[in-house]
Amino acid sequence: MDFSLSDEQQAFVDSARAFSEGVLAPNAAHWDETSTFPKDALREAGELGFMGMYTPEEAGGLALPRLDASLIVEELAKGCTTTAAFLTIHNMATSMIGKYCSQSVIDAWCPDLVMGIKLASYCLTEPGAGSDAASLRTAAVREGDDYVVNGSKVFISGAGETDVLVVMLRTGAAGPKGISTLLIPADAEGISYGKKEEKMGWNAQPTRMVTFDNVRVPVINRLGEEGQGFAIAMEGLDGGRINIASWLLPGKWCDWPPANWIIVILRPRPTAPWPNGLPPTSALTSAMMPCSCSVAMAISRSTRWSGMCATPACIRFWKALMKLCGSSCPVVC
Repeated sequence: MDFSLSDEQQAFVDSARAFSEGVLAPNAAHWDETSTFPKDALREAGELGFMGMYTPEEAGGLALPRLDASLIVEELAKGCTTTAAFLTIHNMATSMIGKYCSQSVIDAWCPDLVMGIKLASYCLTEPGAGSDAASLRTAAVREGDDYVVNGSKVFISGAGETDVLVVMLRTGAAGPKGISTLLIPADAEGISYGKKEEKMGWNAQPTRMVTFDNVRVPVINRLGEEGQGFAIAMEGLDGGRINIASWLLPGKWCDWPPANWIIVILRPRPTAPWPNGLPPTSALTSAMMPCSCSVAMAISRSTRWSGMCATPACIRFWKALMKLCGSSCPVVC
């Protein structure tokens, strides 16, 4: 299999590397020490196209495939992992807006979002719910042409500094089918922000609680149909996991050239465990794993493997797999 980059991919990598080395790396330590959220640098990233990497072209983005975006993210993370991480979150939220919002909402928000002039936060995690979208409680009740939103989100990257919130909310019964997604302006009446969380590093992006107290949001601001929010949220997380695997695993703990890595998503089926232990590595791209989450996996051409997931079942799987393959890279959860 040919792992060489196309001319277009190489141009993106070169541009990202130049920006990473020239803007991010020289400032990363200062931004962290002073808790500076580098909006000017993010705007520069927008001018290069990096704030709308997989937003549809009709919404002003580049509509890049995930591999191309992962190559860019990996280069940016070498300069400042914190800024690269927020950039991927912004890309996730912006692409959701560009793909699922009505045209009038896309026209109102996407031009500035894809240029980094305005910034977006992805709001899923709640107190006691983590990133389990199916169990969230923040509610949006329909009243005429508006939803009235009440509840709270926690550990939201960029909160208090961003311009728009993409929020997963409960509009129906318990479970995933009762979830919808709304675009909410970050300065809407009734929104308040908690104190900035104290963190060991990653201080160049603020992390706060967001509280909604009878916030009125026009129905037109909904992404997709009512009840589609769980699928939209999971689609966003699939891409986010690819990005994290792109820069966290090969960039920090492994010593293989970035171009030698492919990032893929496996959608495992919990009812289909391995019949005879672990399969040969050649079967992994079509295999069914014994857990129920989506998994981002980084594959190196040297047959060493690394994975990232959040469930004990996957962690056990990756440990066993890497032992089989002789990989020295750690599993991160």
